[in-house]
Amino acid sequence: TDSQQFTIRKLLTNKVKDSDILTIYTKALADKPRKTFYASAGEPLKLYLDSSNTAAGLILRQADNTLLTASIPLPAVHNYANSNEAQGAYMLTKKYLNQIKDYTKTAKTDLQVFTDNALLAKALTSPLKIDPITETIYYARKLRIL
Repeated sequence: TDSQQFTIRKLLTNKVKDSDILTIYTKALADKPRKTFYASAGEPLKLYLDSSNTAAGLILRQADNTLLTASIPLPAVHNYANSNEAQGAYMLTKKYLNQIKDYTKTAKTDLQVFTDNALLAKALTSPLKIDPITETIYYARKLRIL
């Protein structure tokens, strides 16, 4: 927002210590926005996991309502970073797991998971394996357990 940008500019121009900036951000982020959620009867919750070798993102939707959006950067190690993508999807889902569970409990409906990573999608739909063969299957298994 404009007020946040103004605060950041003010902090940077006044050469405030990093520790003071961190304290201000910590206090600002401690207050969670309060949103009222109205469930759409009969509509499933859809969790979209979009992952690449540079970032991972998630969107939680029900009908036309976007309930949660988040993303995190990932280190780009190579062009075919399927295990890195699966790890990013897992990290992001784990970070927002409580919110996702709250929405699922409030909506009293199924949670459907969609992803653009073919290996992760296949691993999510396959039976759980005790000894995972690849990192992608390992993180898919961890996602399913969540």
